[in-house]
Amino acid sequence: MIKPGSPVTAVRPVTDVHVAPDAAAELITQARLGDLGEVLPLLDNIGEVLPLSPASGDWLRIRLAHDPKEGWAARSAFVEGAWPPAGEQVWRVQSLFANLHDGPSVRSRLLLTLMLGTPVLPLSPPPLSPSGGEGRGEEGWVRVRLPGEQSAWVLAGDCCPGASAWAWQSPADLRAGLVRVAIRLLGLPYRWGGNTPLGLDCSGLVSLASRLHGLELPHNARRIAGDPRTAPVTREALSLGDLIFFGDYAHVGLAVSNAEFIHATTHGSPGVQLSRLDDPHWSSRLDECRRLSP
Repeated sequence: MIKPGSPVTAVRPVTDVHVAPDAAAELITQARLGDLGEVLPLLDNIGEVLPLSPASGDWLRIRLAHDPKEGWAARSAFVEGAWPPAGEQVWRVQSLFANLHDGPSVRSRLLLTLMLGTPVLPLSPPPLSPSGGEGRGEEGWVRVRLPGEQSAWVLAGDCCPGASAWAWQSPADLRAGLVRVAIRLLGLPYRWGGNTPLGLDCSGLVSLASRLHGLELPHNARRIAGDPRTAPVTREALSLGDLIFFGDYAHVGLAVSNAEFIHATTHGSPGVQLSRLDDPHWSSRLDECRRLSP
């Protein structure tokens, strides 16, 4: 039994976190494989025991390390303990999706598909270059270890050492990097509570892009606006990577210029899309613009 206060690590490619211990309950955020969480006691804010259903034993009340929201996730999706071990070299998935196989060949059995940013630990010596044609033999492949004593093979080109693919030197570099990530996500589906390439909501897009760059932002538009690392900028001064808030801070996007922004929305064609600020739908809902400068 996992006790309250214990650290746990997600072992599924994506794990949904709900407002209640029920798969039909509202999705509030997601954990990807390797994400750390803390098990919470089954009490509400005033110390009352929470009502549990007969199936509650299959659930953990949890808070993820990268997101202050509290929710419920499947117990089977986590193992006890923090991961990776201290001092281990971590690689991260730099492709939107990375297929992991049981051997160093694309013809070998597919075990699971990891999401952008997922950490892995290389077990075999990394190749000098991510070449290898159709994955014949071990050239171009890396054997990796995952939480829960799993191991598999991945094409080296799907991963990068640490966060090297998202390195930045200045706040302006960071903001430009957020937009580069958002552009890669264009066309992906909208999903309320989503923060992976399988589907994202507005704050899920921003928090995913920032997290890749080593900066944790809340999976909540209003909380992003209240983050002390952001400051207001005028509409006229809006530039690449600035944050734009709409609808009483219920929605957020990333500026591409002072005229366009990228966001995840259900308006028009649902998904991650490029929109214009002079579109009446958005201009009438504009709250403010803020600049992230950590």
